[in-house]
Amino acid sequence: MIKIARKKASAEKQKIDFQSISMQRLRIDSKFDAVICLFASFDYIIKEREIMKSLKNINALLSIGGIFIMDFWNENVFKNYEGKCTVKDIDKNGLRLLRISETKKSRHKNTFDVHIKCIAIKRNKIISEIREVHKCRYFSMPEIKRCFETSGFRVLKFCPFLELDSAPENSGFVTVIAEKI
Repeated sequence: MIKIARKKASAEKQKIDFQSISMQRLRIDSKFDAVICLFASFDYIIKEREIMKSLKNINALLSIGGIFIMDFWNENVFKNYEGKCTVKDIDKNGLRLLRISETKKSRHKNTFDVHIKCIAIKRNKIISEIREVHKCRYFSMPEIKRCFETSGFRVLKFCPFLELDSAPENSGFVTVIAEKI
């Protein structure tokens, strides 16, 4: 994705410093007014120690009063999500893509193994097949609040993903908006 982004930026004559760094090792000397971490990317951080390290690194990137926006899988929905299977079927210009995803509880607390199989089909023949297993974690809102406050943030709001004016309790994906204090 970074390679594609660099190519697009170059085509637009934009000078952008793209980097691929884990949140746990992130160190940049600049300060920012906002940091955004979306599409459940934080859910890939399983261990408490790594979660705290990531939050402290993100906090270090922000100016005082800077905003951090992040989404996560909500424990209220995902704690009973065992064995769910979803299928996405996309057919465009003679190419069909099937994405099959099944969630299975893992041995670690509050985690899933998400088994994903993607199949590309052209003219009724499989032309590509990819299998992946993603280890992901879900969080409770009190847990996120505690982690954020311990890392130097004040939680301003919890809301469903992309719905700022709704209650988040029954939403599968929750956004947290926090301020560096």
